[in-house]
Amino acid sequence: MASFGVYLDSVSLPIVTRVMAGLGFGVVTYAGLQAAFNSLQGYVVNSLNTLSGSTAALFYLAGFPTAIGIVLSAAAMKVTMISVKKLQLM
Repeated sequence: MASFGVYLDSVSLPIVTRVMAGLGFGVVTYAGLQAAFNSLQGYVVNSLNTLSGSTAALFYLAGFPTAIGIVLSAAAMKVTMISVKKLQLM
């Protein structure tokens, strides 16, 4: 029975360390990306607030805020897919 415990320990330890490393990497990446995207979004919103009324109306009519949201979402998805590939989860 002692050999089963040694076997279980030798098998489970690498799995647990890999899962914990993956979770830690995921949390750090998510927090960092969330801060970066919030900062970028705030910068874009502040830049739009400095425009004159007619220029801002033209940007909003053209769907510029929606386009910025789509671009930021695509960038977040690209980074997520790269990190998943690096972690070999898929």
